[in-house]
Amino acid sequence: MRKMILIFTLLIIAGCGGEQAVFKGIQTATIPQSCTDYKNDVCGLFDCMVEMCWCDDSGPDLPIIYEKEGASISSEDEAAALVSEFVESTDLEYKEYTNIVNVVALNTVFFNVFAENPSGDEMVFTVAADGTVVKTICGV
Repeated sequence: MRKMILIFTLLIIAGCGGEQAVFKGIQTATIPQSCTDYKNDVCGLFDCMVEMCWCDDSGPDLPIIYEKEGASISSEDEAAALVSEFVESTDLEYKEYTNIVNVVALNTVFFNVFAENPSGDEMVFTVAADGTVVKTICGV
């Protein structure tokens, strides 16, 4: 009986569903099996992995507003640093949002970075593990 419990536990730990999918080869950015069709599509993956949220494609420069080639973002600090880098380098309306007030890991692939401008207006930047910054919308 102990042997069966041990084997069952090892199967659960090993993820008996087969090899785990990752986002764009980034080992820390695991994807649920139900979302593997989107593993190379940041907006499709965001829609699949985050309930009641989607990419904002309402403008000509949206939804992807910044991409850092070769990046691998795996922590809140790295996501905040990437948004700061983007804000400092842009001449778009985002340049005023220099005060990072909070960062939330939504899952292993996406982080929401909350930033304020000097007037206290807040903007949320969604950062993907591959260094893509996306404008997103959440609602019902």
